[in-house]
Amino acid sequence: MSRRAIITILALFALVATIVLLLPQRAMVKNFPPHGSTVVVLGDSIAAGVGASASEKGFVSVLSARLNTPIVNAGKSGDTTADGLARFETDVLAHDPDIVVIELGGNDHLKRVPPEQTFENLGALVAQAQAKGAVVIVLGIRGGLFADGFDDRFEALAETCGCVFVPDILSGIFGDGRSMADAVHPNDRGHEKIADKVAPVLEGILVSVVPENGGSVAQ
Repeated sequence: MSRRAIITILALFALVATIVLLLPQRAMVKNFPPHGSTVVVLGDSIAAGVGASASEKGFVSVLSARLNTPIVNAGKSGDTTADGLARFETDVLAHDPDIVVIELGGNDHLKRVPPEQTFENLGALVAQAQAKGAVVIVLGIRGGLFADGFDDRFEALAETCGCVFVPDILSGIFGDGRSMADAVHPNDRGHEKIADKVAPVLEGILVSVVPENGGSVAQ
């Protein structure tokens, strides 16, 4: 075995360990490593970039630029988890994604959807993506929007479903006038902070993709 191949294998083992540690009780991440690098973000107005001064300033665009990776942005203002489910086939699965990032739940709270229904819907979204072979990243949203317990529910979802969980993407942003465009949406600075939280996780998954013809680990 060549030295390059050994380094590649060791790098993959290190990445698997890193991703596993991101989950409560070290549950295994389903479908990791991914077969390719097609990324789709399903979300609401935050994913859509509302509050940012321009489309390239939203956190999804910031992630794409930082990681030098095209990302399909399926963010839609006002969406609840039920809305996400309704358009999941056409807006997410139609792109044959290898990695699906889910940012939903805020509008469920604002529209007084029972938490049990919210997390049932999130579980269904995760299951559908995983059934198609995708690695799933769930972004937790609390930041003062939710009562205590949403964090625990997000963590339980990640542990049960075997997906990667990024907690509290609005932590340190929500309520900080320097980072908010209005009472709900981050401004450019806030979107940058969200990207700071998500980028290391997404990058750790992307670099695990190995070309079909072998070779080195690729981003």
